[in-house]
Amino acid sequence: MNSIPPDMHWFIGRYLETLDDVEILVTLARSPNRSWSKEELETLLGASPDAVSISVRSLGDARLCDVVQTQPEVRVRLGTDPALVRYVERLESVLEMDRVELLMILNDAAFRRVRSSMTRAFGGALVNPKKANDA
Repeated sequence: MNSIPPDMHWFIGRYLETLDDVEILVTLARSPNRSWSKEELETLLGASPDAVSISVRSLGDARLCDVVQTQPEVRVRLGTDPALVRYVERLESVLEMDRVELLMILNDAAFRRVRSSMTRAFGGALVNPKKANDA
């Protein structure tokens, strides 16, 4: 393994949550000036409407895609932040390079998010009340 460069590990772990995120970004990067409707992405990728909506929202929040039209339908295109676009442009080769490793990176990132959320949510419950009162 470890065929995916470390900077791409960082990018994928930091900004992407699902394989749908990856596939949508690769699609947007192939035609950076074209806008896509959610329905077009669903059809092209064979993804569910909910999965595409969640990915588009998540990618938009991360500035990886821009909403360019909302009426009569939501249309998105590749984001324009040059610092992020340079990673997105390399994403297709990463997908082709080692899909299994890519999935492992996404999986590891998901576990880190869950661990972090659980620590924040239940951290107080793990404090020994006897020791806390002694302090």
